[in-house]
Amino acid sequence: GQPFYFDRRNEQPAGDSPYYPMPLFSVHKGRMFNRYNRTYAESAQRFPDVPRLTASQKEVLELYDALCMDSRLRFDMVLQQGDMQFVNNYVA
Repeated sequence: GQPFYFDRRNEQPAGDSPYYPMPLFSVHKGRMFNRYNRTYAESAQRFPDVPRLTASQKEVLELYDALCMDSRLRFDMVLQQGDMQFVNNYVA
């Protein structure tokens, strides 16, 4: 599919583009890996040379939002002061 462009939010190395292309998901050895940050995908639209989000891409963002909010597919937790959370979906 078409890549999405993500805003680097002024954290790019000197000389690098302020945005980068990346797919929202990829499949490796039969496993799907996701990278979803709608805010950064939408804020990359502020750059004139970033391709505009297509209707299909906007639909995908809406679907991801719906899936993220589905209580059957998410894990809610409460973090307390001093707690740390490490997440890596690249390991089994």
